[in-house]
Amino acid sequence: MDTLSSKVIDMLKSECSFGSGINAYMKHILINLDGANANENLRELQTETTGLVEKHFPVREEILPFTVSKQDVTVLEFSILKSLPVE
Repeated sequence: MDTLSSKVIDMLKSECSFGSGINAYMKHILINLDGANANENLRELQTETTGLVEKHFPVREEILPFTVSKQDVTVLEFSILKSLPVE
């Protein structure tokens, strides 16, 4: 059974412009960065990730926590919240 996290990971692997590796650990989505300028583009990474998730998965019933690291050091953590119910 595919989980929302696994679907998001597959989508990010095919559509995102960052990261050398996107994986899951427990319920966290892990993004590993490469390159000397990786720390300079963290806001863009978060904006692109959030936009792609909201575009492809507008209805979400769970929180998606992300951890971004560079050389095994966490440089950013953020979450994409559940979507609001449509009435």
